[in-house]
This record gives sequence, structure tokens and C-alpha cells, in this order.
Amino acid sequence: ITARKRARIKTSLSEFGKRPAILLVSGAQDAILYAVADGNIAKRGRVTVKALPYADREGFFGTRQNPWSGKGVARAGAAREKDKWKPRAEFFKKMVIALADLRTETNAGELFVFAPAYIVKELEMNLPAALRRMVAKTFRGEYTHAHPFELLEKIARAMPAPVSVLPEEAEKILKRKNRS
Repeated sequence: ITARKRARIKTSLSEFGKRPAILLVSGAQDAILYAVADGNIAKRGRVTVKALPYADREGFFGTRQNPWSGKGVARAGAAREKDKWKPRAEFFKKMVIALADLRTETNAGELFVFAPAYIVKELEMNLPAALRRMVAKTFRGEYTHAHPFELLEKIARAMPAPVSVLPEEAEKILKRKNRS
């Protein structure tokens, strides 16, 4: 992680510093990438795609009456809608490229995804198999404006507590107490 824009992870969340990971915080057309390694978290990139503007003749409807009788109305035209799939496909393409670059740069083993529920399935379908296998946990919701420490705390609450192995002496003491 480069020196610019990195923050030291709190000691209560220090288990994230031991293993490199990537946090993907996504919206429909905006994503932020964070890298976690060596006890630091840093914003490593942002992927944004602007929505397509409406066409000039958007919502053009024409109406006319029958010129001989003056009765009846003929309507023509249709409401134009934004093509939401084209910018989304471009967004996913850019995001996958940025994720793959960050993965090779940081050698991360885990990927934590924060995205709205309506886009999670589409996001996972667009990830290549190698990145899909890296996904450790997916959080549904709007987190694009959340502080990185809030994201780490959310991960800490969702992940099971690590099991500590007792030293041999501690096991012997516990066995002696259980016998008596």
C-alpha cells in the first residue's frame, strides 16, 4: 500500500492487517476499491460511469382527430426510456479490470463486497471465476458514503471469532482442575 491516503487500522480491528484483502464498495454506477494490508487500509481506486442522457425527442407523442368527423383520437409515439444496461455493462467491465489489477498488485486473498441488494447478483455474475472464489462475504446495502473503518467493523461483527489454541501447559492445568 502506498503512503498516500492510507490509514492505520485500529488495534481492535488488527486481525485485518494480517491478511491482505480488498473491499469493494459499489453502487449502480459507482464503485470504490480499498486495499487492506500490513495493518493499513487505503483507498486504491474509484470506478464511475455516467448515465446516458435522454434523447432529444424523449416522450414524443402525437395526437390528432379525424378531420371529417372531428371524433376519435389517433395517438402515435412511445415514451423513450434510458438504456440502463449499456452503462451498467461498461461499469462492470471497468470494475472487473480495476479489481484484477488491484488483486495482482496487492496479492489479496479475500474480497469483501458491499453493494445494494438489487445489484449484488448482477455484480457477482460479472466477476470472473478467480475473483468470484475470492469473495469472503457480501453485505447488502448502500455503503458508498461509509467510512472505511465502519466497513471493517461490519466485517468484524459478521465474521466468526478466531479459535485460539491453548498452550500445552494451559491444557494440563485445565485437565487437573476437571479431575478434581
